[in-house]
Amino acid sequence: MDGMQTYVILMKFTTKGAETLLESSQRYDKFEEGIRELGGKVVSAYGLLGDYDVLIVAEFPDEKAAMKTVVRAASRGTATSKTLTAIPIKEFYALVGETLAVPPAVGGAGRGLDRGKVQ
Repeated sequence: MDGMQTYVILMKFTTKGAETLLESSQRYDKFEEGIRELGGKVVSAYGLLGDYDVLIVAEFPDEKAAMKTVVRAASRGTATSKTLTAIPIKEFYALVGETLAVPPAVGGAGRGLDRGKVQ
């Protein structure tokens, strides 16, 4: 990994954002410019049909840069957002393997984890 963390940003237009939708493209350009100013970059972006209006996959040097980006966007009052940390799938499953590869419990069988039982 190059030191950048990937985030998925889901945006939903507010009433104000929907009423000024023709200006949305210019707002997006400023949003992307703000990401670059904070050392990040947009990997991809999509307009959506459904519960959210825009999906942005972006990389940031840290969570503070990601937070500043979504706070700036929220302060305009034209969209709300949900931001998710994304882990590349191979790394995700490697972490799962590391996490669940615990030694068997003393006196127990298997990998130390019994389904449905809190340990």
